[in-house]
Amino acid sequence: MEAIDKAEVAPRMAELEARKRINAETKAFKEVDEKKKVLDKLAQTGVKYHKYAVREIGRLKQ
Repeated sequence: MEAIDKAEVAPRMAELEARKRINAETKAFKEVDEKKKVLDKLAQTGVKYHKYAVREIGRLKQ
């Protein structure tokens, strides 16, 4: 009786483990894709900045 119960549960457990693995892989792929998108956007922005001296800032405030 106990062997039959184990035989019935084993395929269900294997399916559950397979689903967990697939979900983890899907999540990992999504994270990699999102990271790539962010890095691509950062590379494309071409944000420029200018470093101001304290005197320049004071002069601009006047």
